[in-house]
Amino acid sequence: MEIFATAAHPLTIFLDDLQWADSASLKLIKLLLTNTRHLLLLGAYRDHEVSSFHPLQLMLQKLEKAGTIIKTITLLPFSLEDTNQLVSDTLHCDLETAQPLTRLIDLKTKGNPFFTTRFLKALHADRQITFNSDGYWECDLVRVQSLAITDDVVAFMAEQLQKLPSKTQQVIKLAACIGDRFDIDTLAIIAEQPRLNIATALWEGLQAGLILPTSQMYQFFQPSQAEVLKQSASLPVSISKLSLRGNLNSSELPPLNSSYRFLHDRVQQAAYSLIPLGNQQQTHLQIGKLLLANTPKDQKAKRLFEIVNHFNIAINLFRQPADRKMLAQLNFEAAQKSKAATAYSSAFNYAQIGTSLLGESGWNQQYRLTLCLHETLAEAAFLNGDFGIVPKLVQIVFDRVQIPLDRFKTYETIIQFHILQKQYQQAIDRGLEIMCQLGVELSPQPSKLNVVIELAKTKIALWDKSTEQLIALPAIPTPTQRSLLRILTLSIIPAFLSSPNLMVMLVTTGIRLTLRYGNT
Repeated sequence: MEIFATAAHPLTIFLDDLQWADSASLKLIKLLLTNTRHLLLLGAYRDHEVSSFHPLQLMLQKLEKAGTIIKTITLLPFSLEDTNQLVSDTLHCDLETAQPLTRLIDLKTKGNPFFTTRFLKALHADRQITFNSDGYWECDLVRVQSLAITDDVVAFMAEQLQKLPSKTQQVIKLAACIGDRFDIDTLAIIAEQPRLNIATALWEGLQAGLILPTSQMYQFFQPSQAEVLKQSASLPVSISKLSLRGNLNSSELPPLNSSYRFLHDRVQQAAYSLIPLGNQQQTHLQIGKLLLANTPKDQKAKRLFEIVNHFNIAINLFRQPADRKMLAQLNFEAAQKSKAATAYSSAFNYAQIGTSLLGESGWNQQYRLTLCLHETLAEAAFLNGDFGIVPKLVQIVFDRVQIPLDRFKTYETIIQFHILQKQYQQAIDRGLEIMCQLGVELSPQPSKLNVVIELAKTKIALWDKSTEQLIALPAIPTPTQRSLLRILTLSIIPAFLSSPNLMVMLVTTGIRLTLRYGNT
């Protein structure tokens, strides 16, 4: 970043919708602002969606404590004067003439900028605002005031969407289920239609300005040859030739043209609201099934979150044990992938859904998957800083698992938890506890004589070993011994801080175990 942000050329970055930023993105922002000079970061977010405990607010508080200069600008709704200026500029009239319509718009929109502009466009589209042949705009205020246009933004946008052709509405409703961004390939799968049909249906939404392409290549997707002919004269030669063919099949559609986004998240909400409430879960279930069935195995990881999220919305429809196991497995995979991406909150949520799907009976019927989900749940809670629930989650595993090796991951989590809480003796106790279960028993308070004896034994064991011989030791073959050495190494940290004699015992024991079983 320092390459781009210099005193001679300061860098400005604008980021929108920070209320949706994940923990990894927020950490990157914090890192950039803490360590980069000549950088101005402008961030927009909806304050009503960000509480004092929101990750964004917590990050901002840390930045302020670190001395980073942060200025907050609260954007208020349009004032009556602001709206009047907008109406005056739009209709090319003086401010006084615009006031009657302005007061009506302000009453309907409460100064919401997005709603105000959409309201004006809707009035024009419905021919409530027309251009008179005498050269000025006119509007029947009594008729506009009598219109049954709700003050709710989502309901208003839903009304605009319902004016689109039915095939466009159907596709846009499915697009709303995907998210604020979507692509033709995914829509073709979940609508079970050719890509060309999807692109044609989306054209009306593009024309209405309710959805936008992420690139200008959408000009390839035009609904009729007549429209193509109108525009071909102004298009580049390569585009004109391709468009004039007029009978493209799905395999011939250019792959770069397929990405779109909704004009605003309220438009997405409005499109989603067109799906009857009783059909929403079934719709997501069907979408998840189609995506799962039509995604190649080597592409499954890329679409994992998308598939799992659709299924989770329809979780109440998973009633058969086999189906619930399948969804629990997918949630476990999503939790692991989230954890690897440091999205610990998401990892916790996926693991929690997985454990709820299997329930208490999972310990008997799906033991291994249930154990893995609970291990992930406890670890994700710890990594996410939800320390209040970590001991409870750990205890659930301890109460239900009898095999020491199956407790290893959970012991590892609780030892790290105690270390972070500076509860060093508790960490030591837990470490010695699981080491004893795995076959190595050590005194929690060894004497100096014990230490001298251990050092002598270790020196004798190492007497004839060269560095090359130690490096050449085989890898430890058994998971029990690998787990034992992992716990032993982890326990050295709290022992170093609170029990030096025990630390020596742990180190020497680890060396002799390595000589006996091999390297980790």
